Amino acid sequence: MYDHVGCYIDQEDRALPYLVGKKINIAQCLSACTELGFKFFGIQWLGECRCGYDDYGKYGKSDICICNSPNNVGVYVNCVYEVIEPCSSPSPKIET
Repeated sequence: MYDHVGCYIDQEDRALPYLVGKKINIAQCLSACTELGFKFFGIQWLGECRCGYDDYGKYGKSDICICNSPNNVGVYVNCVYEVIEPCSSPSPKIET
């Protein structure tokens, strides 16, 4: 699970420094970044997936992302999402 954080500016010194892949969707990006232990991930340009930590906003917010589109049209901007830990189920009560 994830929450949309917002649209943030990026630069050559990447705010989300770990590139996972290109032309992948949000679900694939979430899965890859979660597996690698990252708390935040972003989709940039045409499905470029990047992972990182809480410095995703070091260059400030932007309003040019199209985060609800399969093609986040915008160079050097990230649609940033936060990985939300799934709720753990309560342990079953075992009667003895």
